[in-house]
Amino acid sequence: MPSGVSEQQADLPAMRVSNVTTDERAALVRAAREWGYFSGAIKSRKDLWRGRRILDIGMGGGPHSISFIEGGAEAYVGVDPLVGTDHVRDFRNLKDPSIPAYHAFDFTTQDIMRIYANIKLYKGLLEDVSAEVRANKVDVAMMAAVTEHLEQPYHVIRAIWESLDRDGLLWISHCNYYSWTGHHRSPRDVASWKRDDPEQAKHVDWRHLEPTHPDYSNRNFNRVRVQDLRDIINKYFEIIEWTVSVEGLARLTPDLRHKWRKYTLDELLGQNIYVTGRRRDVPLGTDLANRPFHHPPETYLADADHSAEPIEPYAFANSVYFSAANELCSHSNNDIAGARVFERLRPGDTITLAKFTNRLPAAVQGIVRASGALPRLRLVQPIGAGHLNGNHDQWTIAEFGPGNAPMMGEPWSPAPAREAAMAPAGGPEKVRLFNVPGETPRLLVPTPKADSLVQVSAIHSTPTALGSPTFGSGPRPGAPLSQAIESASAKYGSEPTLQRLWATLRSPPYESAYTDLQERYREASAVRPDGQLKYLDLPYWIGHKYAIAKKLGLQVGKPVTMLDLGTGAAHMLYVARGLGHAAVGVDGANGVYDDIAAALGVVRFAHPLTRQQPLPDFGVRFDLVTSIWVNYDQWTTNGETHYWQPEDWAFLLNDLVARQLSFPGRIYIELNQQKRPGGGYAYNSDLLEWFESQGALVDRRSGSVDLHVNAQRLYV
Repeated sequence: MPSGVSEQQADLPAMRVSNVTTDERAALVRAAREWGYFSGAIKSRKDLWRGRRILDIGMGGGPHSISFIEGGAEAYVGVDPLVGTDHVRDFRNLKDPSIPAYHAFDFTTQDIMRIYANIKLYKGLLEDVSAEVRANKVDVAMMAAVTEHLEQPYHVIRAIWESLDRDGLLWISHCNYYSWTGHHRSPRDVASWKRDDPEQAKHVDWRHLEPTHPDYSNRNFNRVRVQDLRDIINKYFEIIEWTVSVEGLARLTPDLRHKWRKYTLDELLGQNIYVTGRRRDVPLGTDLANRPFHHPPETYLADADHSAEPIEPYAFANSVYFSAANELCSHSNNDIAGARVFERLRPGDTITLAKFTNRLPAAVQGIVRASGALPRLRLVQPIGAGHLNGNHDQWTIAEFGPGNAPMMGEPWSPAPAREAAMAPAGGPEKVRLFNVPGETPRLLVPTPKADSLVQVSAIHSTPTALGSPTFGSGPRPGAPLSQAIESASAKYGSEPTLQRLWATLRSPPYESAYTDLQERYREASAVRPDGQLKYLDLPYWIGHKYAIAKKLGLQVGKPVTMLDLGTGAAHMLYVARGLGHAAVGVDGANGVYDDIAAALGVVRFAHPLTRQQPLPDFGVRFDLVTSIWVNYDQWTTNGETHYWQPEDWAFLLNDLVARQLSFPGRIYIELNQQKRPGGGYAYNSDLLEWFESQGALVDRRSGSVDLHVNAQRLYV
């Protein structure tokens, strides 16, 4: 037997190649490359394993070893029960299903070890051969897509700790069962989901988390909870890198987030979790004795509620690489999240690139755009080859913003000017969203063509009464700005983006405009702070509208143009602008609402929204039309309230599609409850059913209507 082969390998099949020739190594390399063994996440992480002695657990039949040695590893030790068998993965099957997924490799395990003296392959479990492995003085261990299959991950990670040299490194990629693709079936990502495939429909949108799903009881998947896995690793290794590869972000609706609230966002969104750790001299004293690492019961952590976790870090979880021109390009991870980060940057902004323990600061020169290609980011000073050290791939933009402010930490002020293109009739025109300290906040838009429109640009002159501020979880008109923000934070949480929206209110001239607004409506304190006056609590309603913006994905998507119907006090416009979008609103004239819009520096056009009457011609088309808490759909005659009927809504939708909406476009409406003949209020079920008949996604609990429109059509 070749040196280093344990007794577990004594039954290996006979060698297929009897004599070593000068071409044999080249033939072996060629076969491994053709089978797909030179690709994969860890293969690009040469910063971890080049020049080191590798221990690879659960690596299959052995061909993985070849790419590591050819890539510069000093030595390779592999351990797997499949060593010496003909059950070897052929990755060509992913593109050509006619090729079997598993069959005999062109070279046997003994062939590989004979051709490469620095490769040793052991058949069995690491716990059984750890002494032999330790004799090889390995200093970096890896497990690629293995931890999710282990019955006892605790024992394996402890065995790795025992096998590694002092200060050795551990790298793990964990295919997380609780993610959108944790079922390990098709579709393997949202982009490849075939909506008309009934088989795929059984698994998508976290259906495999139901205890009745066949994969839930599949013993090949341990369903280890992510925090438990992290605690095992952290007991034996100091975690220095924890990266979540996000999938399914847009599919995680508020209803699904509530349903699966016992799971963390790392679990629900983390398709793959990549961990790097450094061996501890002495393990931590963490007691893991009672943790169910394999098939935890339904009662395990059943009362946990992680629904308040901020989602923003996952929206920007990115992976980028350097092109040959030394420009940053986005990998496809998380719906090309790197490109989303690029779109948020402006010349002069700074970023921090991270990979393993490396941190590279850089300044942004601008975005490079080419027809038919994704945007690329050009840096002021290209990163030198010495810093990259051959590692051009799998970097992360960990921080970005003016002054190198942290992306996922404290809020930073947005860039001095944000531009988004609108396309009015007759040619393109720019919309510029300004937020410059010391300058009057404003949004410059093309002047609407309708003579009846009035753009509100100054504080309304007629004061209205406001009583003393109220306290509690509701709005607090009249409260000092700091108290209002504190109260809103208690209700809506402390996501960095939301905090940034509130923080902007503290900057001039917003803060002075807020103070003037509160004082203007404080004069007659006998009047209760309800009705329209409650909307004077800007932080409260900004938090409310931010929750809706998140539901629409406005905090993660590319800049859009937006029209808000029945905009009221226009808080939605402020939120949309703060998220980088170009937004205008329209509603009937109202002194309080006009004043609030002016204080927020947004554009609210005064124009009544009347049944069976077309909207004004804004001279532009919008990607998104919203209408929140609809109130324009009712009128009163002789003390009786009347509501729009389906034919009235059909008129509005047809007007939007014909004259206002870009394609593909979206119309999102949140209806108000209607007064019922027998008393009380409820959503009009007949109206919601009509919206459904028109192709809308309807939530009957919240009265929301969501229409995605791809082309001109007629609503009836």
